[in-house]
Amino acid sequence: MLPSQRLLPIGNFMTKLLFVSTILFSAFLFGHAANAQNVPMGTKQTLEFVSDTTLGDPIEGALTLCVLQTVEHIAHLGWRGAQHYVLSRDHCTGEEHFAYPATQLIEDRINGDIPANISPEPELSLKYIASSFSLWIVAGLLILFILNILTKSGSNERKRKKLIGDVHPYVHRMVEVMAHAARANGKIETAEVTHILETVQKISGVTPTIEQVIRVINLTPKIRADKEYKALGRGLDADGRQSMFNAAVSVIAADGVIDRKERKWLAKLGRGLGYRKAEMMEIFEELARTNEPIVA
Repeated sequence: MLPSQRLLPIGNFMTKLLFVSTILFSAFLFGHAANAQNVPMGTKQTLEFVSDTTLGDPIEGALTLCVLQTVEHIAHLGWRGAQHYVLSRDHCTGEEHFAYPATQLIEDRINGDIPANISPEPELSLKYIASSFSLWIVAGLLILFILNILTKSGSNERKRKKLIGDVHPYVHRMVEVMAHAARANGKIETAEVTHILETVQKISGVTPTIEQVIRVINLTPKIRADKEYKALGRGLDADGRQSMFNAAVSVIAADGVIDRKERKWLAKLGRGLGYRKAEMMEIFEELARTNEPIVA
Protein backbone atom coordinates (compact mmCIF):
# COMPACT_ATOMS: atom_id res chain seq x y z
CA MET A 1 0.00 0.00 0.00
CA LEU A 2 1.30 3.44 -0.89
CA PRO A 3 1.88 5.93 1.93
CA SER A 4 -0.89 8.50 2.40
CA GLN A 5 1.27 11.29 3.85
CA ARG A 6 2.01 14.32 1.70
CA LEU A 7 5.51 14.37 0.24
CA LEU A 8 7.28 17.70 0.34
CA PRO A 9 9.01 18.71 -2.92
CA ILE A 10 12.78 18.28 -3.01
CA GLY A 11 13.17 21.79 -4.48
CA ASN A 12 10.63 24.59 -4.81
CA PHE A 13 10.32 28.01 -6.35
CA MET A 14 10.40 29.97 -3.08
CA THR A 15 13.66 28.30 -2.04
CA LYS A 16 15.25 29.27 -5.36
CA LEU A 17 13.90 32.82 -5.14
CA LEU A 18 15.20 33.22 -1.60
CA PHE A 19 18.61 31.90 -2.65
CA VAL A 20 18.94 34.38 -5.53
CA SER A 21 17.65 37.27 -3.39
CA THR A 22 20.22 36.44 -0.74
CA ILE A 23 23.04 36.67 -3.30
CA LEU A 24 21.85 40.08 -4.51
CA PHE A 25 21.37 41.45 -1.01
CA SER A 26 24.74 40.07 0.11
CA ALA A 27 26.48 41.77 -2.82
CA PHE A 28 24.81 45.07 -1.86
CA LEU A 29 25.82 44.77 1.79
CA PHE A 30 29.33 43.72 0.81
CA GLY A 31 29.77 46.97 -1.08
CA HIS A 32 28.82 49.06 1.95
CA ALA A 33 30.55 47.01 4.63
CA ALA A 34 33.81 46.06 2.96
CA ASN A 35 35.57 49.20 4.18
CA ALA A 36 35.16 47.90 7.74
CA GLN A 37 36.86 44.62 6.83
CA ASN A 38 40.29 43.65 5.58
CA VAL A 39 39.22 43.90 1.94
CA PRO A 40 41.27 45.84 -0.64
CA MET A 41 39.24 48.90 -1.52
CA GLY A 42 39.93 52.13 -3.30
CA THR A 43 38.87 54.81 -5.73
CA LYS A 44 40.23 55.11 -9.24
CA GLN A 45 39.94 58.21 -11.40
CA THR A 46 40.60 58.40 -15.13
CA LEU A 47 40.30 61.18 -17.69
CA GLU A 48 38.76 60.48 -21.09
CA PHE A 49 39.27 62.95 -23.94
CA VAL A 50 36.09 64.49 -25.35
CA SER A 51 36.98 67.55 -27.44
CA ASP A 52 39.34 70.47 -27.93
CA THR A 53 38.00 73.90 -26.93
CA THR A 54 38.83 77.58 -27.44
CA LEU A 55 38.79 78.13 -23.69
CA GLY A 56 41.97 79.08 -21.84
CA ASP A 57 44.56 81.80 -22.43
CA PRO A 58 47.63 82.38 -24.62
CA ILE A 59 50.04 82.00 -21.70
CA GLU A 60 48.91 78.72 -20.17
CA GLY A 61 47.38 77.34 -23.33
CA ALA A 62 43.97 76.09 -24.43
CA LEU A 63 41.85 73.86 -22.23
CA THR A 64 40.62 70.41 -23.29
CA LEU A 65 37.19 69.03 -22.44
CA CYS A 66 37.43 65.66 -20.65
CA VAL A 67 35.20 63.26 -18.78
CA LEU A 68 36.37 62.44 -15.26
CA GLN A 69 35.35 58.90 -14.37
CA THR A 70 35.46 57.95 -10.68
CA VAL A 71 35.10 54.27 -9.80
CA GLU A 72 34.93 52.84 -6.29
CA HIS A 73 36.23 49.28 -6.31
CA ILE A 74 36.41 46.30 -3.98
CA ALA A 75 39.12 43.73 -4.68
CA HIS A 76 39.56 45.49 -8.04
CA LEU A 77 35.89 45.01 -8.95
CA GLY A 78 33.98 48.25 -9.43
CA TRP A 79 30.71 48.54 -7.57
CA ARG A 80 29.84 52.22 -7.85
CA GLY A 81 30.85 54.94 -10.27
CA ALA A 82 30.24 58.54 -11.32
CA GLN A 83 31.32 60.71 -14.23
CA HIS A 84 31.20 64.39 -15.09
CA TYR A 85 32.91 66.92 -17.35
CA VAL A 86 36.14 68.65 -16.38
CA LEU A 87 38.70 70.83 -18.17
CA SER A 88 42.34 69.86 -18.54
CA ARG A 89 45.49 71.74 -19.63
CA ASP A 90 47.41 68.62 -20.67
CA HIS A 91 44.97 67.08 -23.14
CA CYS A 92 43.41 64.76 -20.52
CA THR A 93 46.69 62.93 -19.94
CA GLY A 94 47.62 64.14 -16.44
CA GLU A 95 46.01 64.29 -13.04
CA GLU A 96 45.32 68.04 -12.98
CA HIS A 97 41.82 69.12 -13.98
CA PHE A 98 39.26 71.81 -13.26
CA ALA A 99 35.57 71.56 -12.39
CA TYR A 100 33.25 72.35 -15.25
CA PRO A 101 29.56 72.73 -14.23
CA ALA A 102 26.85 71.82 -16.71
CA THR A 103 25.51 75.39 -16.67
CA GLN A 104 28.90 76.74 -17.75
CA LEU A 105 29.18 74.07 -20.44
CA ILE A 106 25.81 75.08 -21.91
CA GLU A 107 26.85 78.74 -21.95
CA ASP A 108 30.21 77.97 -23.59
CA ARG A 109 28.44 75.79 -26.16
CA ILE A 110 26.18 78.72 -27.07
CA ASN A 111 29.23 80.98 -27.35
CA GLY A 112 30.95 78.50 -29.63
CA ASP A 113 33.83 77.70 -27.26
CA ILE A 114 33.02 73.99 -27.38
CA PRO A 115 31.38 71.97 -30.17
CA ALA A 116 27.58 72.31 -30.40
CA ASN A 117 27.06 68.52 -30.37
CA ILE A 118 28.44 68.06 -26.82
CA SER A 119 25.63 66.91 -24.52
CA PRO A 120 25.18 68.59 -21.10
CA GLU A 121 25.90 65.28 -19.35
CA PRO A 122 28.54 62.71 -20.35
CA GLU A 123 27.19 59.74 -22.26
CA LEU A 124 27.48 56.27 -20.79
CA SER A 125 30.06 54.11 -22.50
CA LEU A 126 30.46 50.33 -22.37
CA LYS A 127 33.95 50.82 -20.94
CA TYR A 128 32.60 52.99 -18.12
CA ILE A 129 29.75 50.58 -17.33
CA ALA A 130 32.09 47.59 -17.35
CA SER A 131 34.64 49.25 -15.06
CA SER A 132 32.15 50.93 -12.72
CA PHE A 133 29.83 48.02 -12.11
CA SER A 134 32.01 44.95 -12.68
CA LEU A 135 31.15 43.62 -9.20
CA TRP A 136 27.46 43.67 -10.09
CA ILE A 137 28.18 42.19 -13.52
CA VAL A 138 30.06 39.30 -11.91
CA ALA A 139 27.23 38.86 -9.38
CA GLY A 140 24.69 38.91 -12.22
CA LEU A 141 26.60 36.29 -14.20
CA LEU A 142 26.83 34.13 -11.09
CA ILE A 143 23.09 34.44 -10.57
CA LEU A 144 22.41 33.52 -14.20
CA PHE A 145 24.69 30.50 -13.83
CA ILE A 146 22.91 29.39 -10.66
CA LEU A 147 19.48 29.99 -12.19
CA ASN A 148 20.49 27.93 -15.20
CA ILE A 149 21.48 25.04 -12.92
CA LEU A 150 18.29 25.34 -10.87
CA THR A 151 16.10 25.64 -13.96
CA LYS A 152 17.81 22.69 -15.61
CA SER A 153 17.37 20.67 -12.41
CA GLY A 154 13.65 21.50 -12.30
CA SER A 155 13.29 20.74 -16.00
CA ASN A 156 14.97 17.36 -15.58
CA GLU A 157 12.68 16.54 -12.67
CA ARG A 158 9.60 17.33 -14.78
CA LYS A 159 10.96 15.19 -17.63
CA ARG A 160 11.56 12.26 -15.25
CA LYS A 161 8.03 12.45 -13.91
CA LYS A 162 6.58 12.66 -17.42
CA LEU A 163 8.47 9.53 -18.45
CA ILE A 164 7.03 7.54 -15.54
CA GLY A 165 3.55 9.00 -15.92
CA ASP A 166 0.74 10.08 -13.60
CA VAL A 167 1.49 8.03 -10.50
CA HIS A 168 1.53 8.60 -6.74
CA PRO A 169 4.22 11.10 -5.57
CA TYR A 170 5.69 8.30 -3.47
CA VAL A 171 6.37 6.31 -6.66
CA HIS A 172 8.21 9.26 -8.19
CA ARG A 173 10.32 9.56 -5.06
CA MET A 174 11.01 5.82 -5.11
CA VAL A 175 12.04 6.00 -8.78
CA GLU A 176 14.37 8.89 -8.00
CA VAL A 177 16.07 6.93 -5.21
CA MET A 178 16.46 3.86 -7.42
CA ALA A 179 17.85 5.97 -10.26
CA HIS A 180 20.43 7.44 -7.90
CA ALA A 181 21.28 3.92 -6.75
CA ALA A 182 21.76 2.74 -10.34
CA ARG A 183 24.34 5.52 -10.84
CA ALA A 184 26.15 4.89 -7.54
CA ASN A 185 29.22 3.27 -9.09
CA GLY A 186 29.26 5.33 -12.28
CA LYS A 187 27.93 2.47 -14.43
CA ILE A 188 24.38 1.59 -15.44
CA GLU A 189 23.91 -2.16 -15.37
CA THR A 190 21.21 -3.93 -17.39
CA ALA A 191 20.10 -5.92 -14.34
CA GLU A 192 19.64 -2.69 -12.36
CA VAL A 193 17.55 -1.10 -15.11
CA THR A 194 15.38 -4.20 -15.36
CA HIS A 195 14.89 -4.26 -11.61
CA ILE A 196 13.77 -0.63 -11.56
CA LEU A 197 11.27 -1.36 -14.34
CA GLU A 198 9.84 -4.36 -12.46
CA THR A 199 9.64 -2.42 -9.19
CA VAL A 200 7.77 0.48 -10.80
CA GLN A 201 5.30 -1.98 -12.33
CA LYS A 202 4.85 -3.73 -8.99
CA ILE A 203 4.14 -0.62 -6.88
CA SER A 204 2.22 1.45 -9.43
CA GLY A 205 0.84 -0.80 -12.17
CA VAL A 206 2.65 1.34 -14.76
CA THR A 207 5.04 -0.45 -17.11
CA PRO A 208 7.69 1.88 -18.54
CA THR A 209 10.01 0.73 -21.31
CA ILE A 210 13.69 -0.07 -20.82
CA GLU A 211 14.52 3.07 -22.82
CA GLN A 212 12.35 5.20 -20.54
CA VAL A 213 14.02 3.86 -17.42
CA ILE A 214 17.48 4.54 -18.85
CA ARG A 215 16.36 8.05 -19.75
CA VAL A 216 15.11 8.59 -16.19
CA ILE A 217 18.47 7.46 -14.79
CA ASN A 218 20.38 9.80 -17.12
CA LEU A 219 18.14 12.72 -16.10
CA THR A 220 18.88 12.11 -12.42
CA PRO A 221 21.76 14.34 -11.26
CA LYS A 222 24.57 13.08 -9.06
CA ILE A 223 24.07 13.74 -5.34
CA ARG A 224 26.81 16.11 -4.16
CA ALA A 225 25.85 17.04 -0.59
CA ASP A 226 24.63 15.25 2.54
CA LYS A 227 21.51 17.42 2.66
CA GLU A 228 20.45 15.96 -0.69
CA TYR A 229 20.46 12.48 0.83
CA LYS A 230 18.29 13.78 3.67
CA ALA A 231 15.92 15.37 1.15
CA LEU A 232 15.18 11.94 -0.34
CA GLY A 233 13.47 10.95 2.92
CA ARG A 234 11.74 14.26 3.56
CA GLY A 235 8.04 13.87 4.37
CA LEU A 236 8.27 10.10 4.87
CA ASP A 237 7.59 8.15 8.06
CA ALA A 238 9.90 5.38 9.31
CA ASP A 239 8.29 2.74 7.07
CA GLY A 240 8.56 4.99 4.05
CA ARG A 241 12.26 5.70 4.70
CA GLN A 242 12.94 2.00 5.15
CA SER A 243 11.23 1.27 1.84
CA MET A 244 13.44 3.86 0.15
CA PHE A 245 16.61 2.36 1.59
CA ASN A 246 15.54 -1.19 0.80
CA ALA A 247 14.71 -0.17 -2.77
CA ALA A 248 18.16 1.38 -3.20
CA VAL A 249 19.85 -1.75 -1.83
CA SER A 250 17.80 -4.03 -4.08
CA VAL A 251 18.72 -2.03 -7.21
CA ILE A 252 22.43 -2.07 -6.37
CA ALA A 253 22.29 -5.79 -5.57
CA ALA A 254 20.38 -6.63 -8.76
CA ASP A 255 23.57 -7.50 -10.63
CA GLY A 256 24.74 -9.71 -7.76
CA VAL A 257 27.58 -7.40 -6.68
CA ILE A 258 27.76 -4.49 -4.23
CA ASP A 259 31.14 -2.86 -4.84
CA ARG A 260 33.03 -0.35 -2.71
CA LYS A 261 31.56 2.73 -4.40
CA GLU A 262 28.04 1.35 -4.01
CA ARG A 263 28.58 0.54 -0.33
CA LYS A 264 29.90 4.05 0.26
CA TRP A 265 26.86 5.53 -1.49
CA LEU A 266 24.46 3.34 0.51
CA ALA A 267 26.16 4.42 3.74
CA LYS A 268 25.59 8.08 2.85
CA LEU A 269 21.98 7.40 1.91
CA GLY A 270 21.43 5.48 5.14
CA ARG A 271 22.83 8.31 7.24
CA GLY A 272 20.69 10.79 5.32
CA LEU A 273 17.61 8.70 6.05
CA GLY A 274 18.49 8.51 9.74
CA TYR A 275 19.85 4.96 9.96
CA ARG A 276 22.64 3.92 12.29
CA LYS A 277 25.47 1.75 10.97
CA ALA A 278 24.19 -1.33 12.83
CA GLU A 279 20.75 -0.95 11.26
CA MET A 280 22.23 -0.76 7.78
CA MET A 281 24.30 -3.88 8.43
CA GLU A 282 21.13 -5.75 9.40
CA ILE A 283 19.62 -4.92 6.03
CA PHE A 284 22.78 -6.12 4.23
CA GLU A 285 22.71 -9.36 6.22
CA GLU A 286 19.04 -9.89 5.37
CA LEU A 287 19.89 -9.43 1.71
CA ALA A 288 22.70 -11.97 2.00
CA ARG A 289 20.39 -14.53 3.65
CA THR A 290 17.51 -14.23 1.20
CA ASN A 291 19.63 -13.52 -1.90
CA GLU A 292 16.62 -11.60 -3.17
CA PRO A 293 15.94 -7.90 -3.77
CA ILE A 294 14.34 -6.26 -0.75
CA VAL A 295 11.43 -3.91 -1.41
CA ALA A 296 9.25 -3.36 1.66
